[in-house]
Amino acid sequence: MSIGIVSALITAGVSLLVSVFTALLAYATRIRGDIRIAQIQSRLADEREGRSAQRDYEYDARKRLYTELQPLLFQIMERAKQALDRIQGSFVEGSRNGSVKQPGRLGRGWENDSYHMLATVWDLFVPLALVRCVQRKLTGVDLTVDPVIRWQYSLARESYDVWTRGSLAEEPPRIQSRDAEPPDRQHLLSGHLEHLVDVMLTDDDGSERDLPISFATFQTRFSSDDLAEVFEHATYPLTDAHLGEKRLLWRILAVQAHLYAALIQTFDAATTGQRREVHPLEALTLSDASYDWRSAHGTPVSDPDPDFEAARTYLRSRFPVTS
Repeated sequence: MSIGIVSALITAGVSLLVSVFTALLAYATRIRGDIRIAQIQSRLADEREGRSAQRDYEYDARKRLYTELQPLLFQIMERAKQALDRIQGSFVEGSRNGSVKQPGRLGRGWENDSYHMLATVWDLFVPLALVRCVQRKLTGVDLTVDPVIRWQYSLARESYDVWTRGSLAEEPPRIQSRDAEPPDRQHLLSGHLEHLVDVMLTDDDGSERDLPISFATFQTRFSSDDLAEVFEHATYPLTDAHLGEKRLLWRILAVQAHLYAALIQTFDAATTGQRREVHPLEALTLSDASYDWRSAHGTPVSDPDPDFEAARTYLRSRFPVTS
């Protein structure tokens, strides 16, 4: 066989190998491409399904949230307005003019004319009973799907807890707070608060209620011998409650005033289409004369109220202000 023929055969063989390799490479590339496309399509389908499932979940979660929690939070907001009026009228204004110590108001001997004390306890604590109603429903709702409602609940929850914060006396400037004997106590122990709220959420047969009892029923129970101790612990802090003397109580009420004002303003913003979280420190200011019991005729005193400032310091630690 001549060299030319051998060379031609080699050339043909090499060309055949190159063609086969090229074909195999193209086939492998196509297969890898098909697999990659299938993977991408599968991932996109999973993502679409995930987004659809997330949308469905969020829709259902918001529906439950708006159906079960929002009406209760609205009621808390409405009751908060009454509590603010009570704080301003009975305590702030009452400390200005001295009526807070009158027996027919909140002074010692109020038992002989108990209506004002009864109404005061009702206005201050019925919002907390509604907070308990919200807490009962938390296992069935997801607060993360609506940050504004979650904020409203956080404010309401803190308004409940602050009644047990005897530690507010430690906020600068530190004040003395005698609490060894119940009549000297200016806050409530957690068990006493729980018991009072239980009374507001229990029917005469002992069954739990979805909403607080009526004021008329509360008035009847207030005079019951069986529940006398429950109400005593609620009235001890409020008796003779001049804010210059019961400074821990004033700090508690000032914290509540900030929280309730923020809750109300958050709701008001939502009604105008501005869904935003109003901070308690934004809702009230140190210059607000309506909360300065030392002022006369609504004119603010030049020096800041140290207990009002202590309440704001406490709120700053509970709800840090982000820049």
